[in-house]
Amino acid sequence: EAATVLFCQLVDFGLLVEKTSAVYTISFLNDVFNRFDEIIKAHDAYKVETTGETYMVASGVPNENDGRHVFEIADVALEIREKTYAYKVESVEDYKVRVRIGFHCGPIAAGVIGIRSPRYCLFGDTVNFASRMQSNCPPNQIQTSEITAVRLMENKEYDLVQRGIVKVKGKGDVNCYWLNEHIHGEHGIVTEEIIVGKGRPPTSNTTFVRPVVMSSAGNRCQQQGGGGSGEGAQLLVTGTSEVLLIETNVEAPVRLMTANRPRSRRTSKIDE
Repeated sequence: EAATVLFCQLVDFGLLVEKTSAVYTISFLNDVFNRFDEIIKAHDAYKVETTGETYMVASGVPNENDGRHVFEIADVALEIREKTYAYKVESVEDYKVRVRIGFHCGPIAAGVIGIRSPRYCLFGDTVNFASRMQSNCPPNQIQTSEITAVRLMENKEYDLVQRGIVKVKGKGDVNCYWLNEHIHGEHGIVTEEIIVGKGRPPTSNTTFVRPVVMSSAGNRCQQQGGGGSGEGAQLLVTGTSEVLLIETNVEAPVRLMTANRPRSRRTSKIDE
């Protein structure tokens, strides 16, 4: 009865194609989309397909999720945009990785089509509407329709701004909204720098830091020889799977806790 569909397109991809070799272009596109795939894995979402430089995702199909699909896709959109901010393509200095993202929720038809090369396909006005939201979107913006924005506004953690009336092909005048951020409250911010080009494989440096106050952390620090109060403790994520709680009010950082990194920053919490 309802699902949310997202389209994401790499902006000015033709410029990269013109200035690099075919091998480099394919390698770059594969690396970008693989990173998008990792984001999808952390959410209740399904990668439908990639067509050239366009990436298509859906939530609510093939498995229904009781209306969570619009929030799952909103988080996917924000995390994809955040991921692209970190990209630096050294081989083409005047090329910056930017995306146009658009999504829309509504009824949808889906099923496996074909015998020789069967594919799971999505059909209906919702798909077309989501595609129009993407194609009418400026670079590095996330655009959605009013009906989708109203559902997101049910959760006050999402910051949306009304763009206004946009003439959309096949739809006429549509009241559109920008999705700016998801306010995660006690959750921290992930910063990442991804460097590609000049003959070396992509490298990534990820840091997640948030000041926390934990009296029990101070006790544990004393047990480990740190002698701190816990008020200078910080959460630090290194790599992709480990979370460390370290004491910073000592000469040498002390490891207080190790835990698995939460898969979804929207719903997961790190407990002591």
